[in-house]
Amino acid sequence: MLAVAAYREQNQTMAEDINVIEIDGVTVVTVQVESLMGLREVERLAAEMEGQIGGGVTKLVLDMSHTRYAGSAALGVIIAAQKRIKSSGGKMVMVQSDPISQLLKIARTQSIFTAAPNLNEAVRMLQR
Repeated sequence: MLAVAAYREQNQTMAEDINVIEIDGVTVVTVQVESLMGLREVERLAAEMEGQIGGGVTKLVLDMSHTRYAGSAALGVIIAAQKRIKSSGGKMVMVQSDPISQLLKIARTQSIFTAAPNLNEAVRMLQR
């Protein structure tokens, strides 16, 4: 987890709309914006996910329970993060709001992700 700490130190200006914490060895990235439609928000999410996975995180929860809207660019970022963490031997679990769950279903990408109903269950899933 030293790499994650170093990444955080280098990126102290990260917007408050994306928070990162560690719970019992699991890194949790929480998106606290209602909409991931804008380029700025999507770029911040992409940078944070890349930094975490590139920094060696292998147990990652992406908490999107506060997010109601996401566009194709955000979906691309999330799919890329899922593929990258899986290829590095890690696992990502998503906590989704109903609208995000519906988006994944409509985009026919729901099967790519492991979903959890809440943050506690997501962390538990990665501790097994």
